[in-house]
Amino acid sequence: MPPTPQPQRRSPKQARAQATRAAIFQATTQILESEGEARLTTNRIAEVAGVSVGSLYQYFPNKQAILIAMALEENAKVRAVIEAASEDRSRVAIRAQIAI
Repeated sequence: MPPTPQPQRRSPKQARAQATRAAIFQATTQILESEGEARLTTNRIAEVAGVSVGSLYQYFPNKQAILIAMALEENAKVRAVIEAASEDRSRVAIRAQIAI
């Protein structure tokens, strides 16, 4: 059984740290799209992101943790869109009932 990936080590709070995390995510996506999963390593991610591998490891213990964090972030975006759409529909329904 493969080891369970660790969660993100540290959450970026400052703008520079958030930019580093975004660069890591962007590099990961770029590598997967252009080079494939076989070339996805933490060293390659750091290289493409323009950060040291030590900086990458400050936030993520391994590449699986990066992929999990990316998936969680994308899921949060989708949930926010769905929630906003649900709220809008509820407001429209309430307004329609008031107008009757």
